[in-house]
Amino acid sequence: AGNPIWLHEYSEPQPDLMLVPRLRKLSRQVRAEDVFLLVEASDTSLAFDRKRKLKAYAEAGVREYWIVNLKKDIVEVFREPKGGKYVIELRFAPGEQLSPLAFEDVIVPVADIIPPR
Repeated sequence: AGNPIWLHEYSEPQPDLMLVPRLRKLSRQVRAEDVFLLVEASDTSLAFDRKRKLKAYAEAGVREYWIVNLKKDIVEVFREPKGGKYVIELRFAPGEQLSPLAFEDVIVPVADIIPPR
């Protein structure tokens, strides 16, 4: 598990992967505005990651959230939080590739995230 992200006083979820700027010393907890990308690998936690975590991350203003859906072997991408929801929702399957918004020159094949069965 990764380090927690501070969303508000009563919420500090621990995403599986969190991409944040490299800082020499972080004098406070990581906050939503620091995060370039959050990633959750989801199998048994899929419903929770799609509902409660998705809503919490959108409300906090996390720019981009990926769910690695291990049940359907796809990557679900959520971008542009507005009004407690993500405006953009995308799905990527094996054979496709995607890039984080913060690093559009970094191309990630879905097959590198979800190995073939």
